[in-house]
Amino acid sequence: MSFNYESFEKLLKEIKDQNRYTFLRFDQEITEDKERLIYLRHDIDISPYSANQLGKIEHSINIKANYFFQIGAETYNIFNKSVIDIMKELYSIGHCVGLHVDESILGDSENKLLSTLKWFKECITDVNFVVSFHRPTNTNNKKFKSFINVYQDDFFSPDLFLSDSRKNEDFYPKLLNLLKEGKSPIQLLLHPAWWYPEEDLAQFKELVVKRRVAELNSYLKKNFQNIKRYIKDEDSNFGL
Repeated sequence: MSFNYESFEKLLKEIKDQNRYTFLRFDQEITEDKERLIYLRHDIDISPYSANQLGKIEHSINIKANYFFQIGAETYNIFNKSVIDIMKELYSIGHCVGLHVDESILGDSENKLLSTLKWFKECITDVNFVVSFHRPTNTNNKKFKSFINVYQDDFFSPDLFLSDSRKNEDFYPKLLNLLKEGKSPIQLLLHPAWWYPEEDLAQFKELVVKRRVAELNSYLKKNFQNIKRYIKDEDSNFGL
């Protein structure tokens, strides 16, 4: 399969319409006796802008997904206004928006993580009390009292978990088999950046760098007038 927005939409329709699966948020109560359930999860490791595109596609075909933004990401700044606006947009159209937790920064203390969620919700923007762990350890399947962990046993089974990590296509044939067998609940992790329509990974990297440089230039232009004249207009164009 190919990685682009058209293929992404086709994949979702294949799951929803051809295989009759119901897409759920992790914080959604199951009120009906449904046999075929899937949790579509997006960890935002690289590109909030691609996440916004996927969210719009999902909304257009009446699918609710789960988005997790990383406080400590080095590829984007979660406190950048454009990123906050994306989080607000995804939240407003009905997606679950939570935090992607790096244990090396925040640990896995329930009190500490709950405090972080509360602070972010009160001070930055609305988030749901759901977390996904970045590069989870073997202990990350614990069930917390105050928020949902996507790796807890209610949602996660190694046999029913699929991911496009490192832009690997191997998840697709396995997914088709699970759909054919009617397995449930499936957790499908798709990273938004991989679905950006750029096949050349070298060019992909350049787009990410260009965007980060553009963000820095934008900040410098707004806050340091004596530097502004050294920044070309094209340097402010965002990439991936």
